[in-house]
Amino acid sequence: MIFLDGSIKVHYLCRTKSIFAPMRILKQIAVFMLTAIIASVSTLAADPKPTPPPVVPGGKGSFNPKGGNGRPHAPSNYAVTYEYSPGRMDFILPADIRSIDVMFRDDSDIEVWSATAEMPDPHIMIPEMKGLHHVTCVADNGRVFTGDINF
Repeated sequence: MIFLDGSIKVHYLCRTKSIFAPMRILKQIAVFMLTAIIASVSTLAADPKPTPPPVVPGGKGSFNPKGGNGRPHAPSNYAVTYEYSPGRMDFILPADIRSIDVMFRDDSDIEVWSATAEMPDPHIMIPEMKGLHHVTCVADNGRVFTGDINF
């Protein structure tokens, strides 16, 4: 500013504000870094393997004819459909089948359980089983159906 007596005074207000501007930026950087560190530590502290959802007993599926239908990876229209719950397995059989013999085998190909399901209510009572089992169903007309079931 220039005054009437000819003196010049310079105000350094802009300069004083600019001294504190880097301090604010440093404070913001420090807060950001602290937040990032806390977030990464909490992520590392979390369990690295998420717990799987609980297994709900029961399920359904179908056993296809042994040897397939001549078309690999194509679904079969002729199959034995099943639905299971703890202790029981129900079947929906094709129209020309009146009964099936059901055999459960483990990975070592050892028979674990077998039973027969007959019309009019084709079902079997099954013991508690765990893991993967190979199932073979032999129908009264000689057809063989196979599949895997994971209890």
